[in-house]
Parts: sequence; structure tokens; C-alpha cells
Amino acid sequence: MRGELARFLLVGVANTALSFGAYAALTAAAAPPALAAAAAFLAGAANGYVLNGRWTFRAPGVLGRYLVVQLGGAAAASAEMWLLAGIRHFLAYALTTACVTSATFVALRRWTFGNGPPSRGVSLRSRQIRLTTAAKETRSPWTAARRQKGASRARA
Repeated sequence: MRGELARFLLVGVANTALSFGAYAALTAAAAPPALAAAAAFLAGAANGYVLNGRWTFRAPGVLGRYLVVQLGGAAAASAEMWLLAGIRHFLAYALTTACVTSATFVALRRWTFGNGPPSRGVSLRSRQIRLTTAAKETRSPWTAARRQKGASRARA
């Protein structure tokens, strides 16, 4: 998990730079901070889907699940910005980003790029490898022939 977290944080740095740039541009164009925060979050999320799937979690994600997590993150970012309206908006955005990033890491790791919450004592990575291996075995003609042979022996 340390490796995943480190890769997630590096991807997050890139996404955060992208989202801060978008946030700065949108607020400079007179967009309300809460709306700018949601739009900026989604800009970073688009980049994050590819990088997190291919490098951080090294697993294919489910785009629909990713969108649910990221839309939830955008909504949370917008709500937090609205709640923190009394402080400087760039400081509020930095605080919001830290909170939302923590929550989305957990959701992405467990739900989007994993196969649901991990079983007790089994890491997501080992569970995924076993599931992938099992899926490949069921598609193998050699395995199918071996299963048929075993089934015919059991009947005899």
C-alpha cells in the first residue's frame, strides 16, 4: 500500500497543479469560487483516471465508478468552499483539496480500481491477481479440457 500511496500522491501533485491552474484561471475570469473549485477538481480528475489506472493502482478501473467518485469529490469540494467562504479563497481551496484527496484515495483504492472492500487478511493487490488468474484459467482451452476430463472421471 505504501507504493500505491506514494504513486497516488505523485499523480495527485500533477492533478493538483492542473486543478490549481484551472481554479486560478476561472476565478480570474470572475467565476464564483465554489463553482470554480468543482470545475477545477474535475479537470484534475480527467488526468487522474488514466494515470491512476495505469500507474498507481495498475488495474483497469471502471469508468462509471471513477466518475461517481470524482463527481462526489467535485460536490464535496464545492460544498467545502461554500462552507469556508469567510477565509481567503486560495487557502480554502488548499484545505478543501487535502480533505477531498484523502477521501477519494480511499474510494478509488477500494471501489473503483479494486473489486469492492478487501476481504479480511487479503490485500487488494493479491485478491486482484487471484481474480485475474482465475479469469484467465477459465478462458483457457487447456483448462476447459482438463475440467471436462475431471468431470467425466467423477461420473464414472
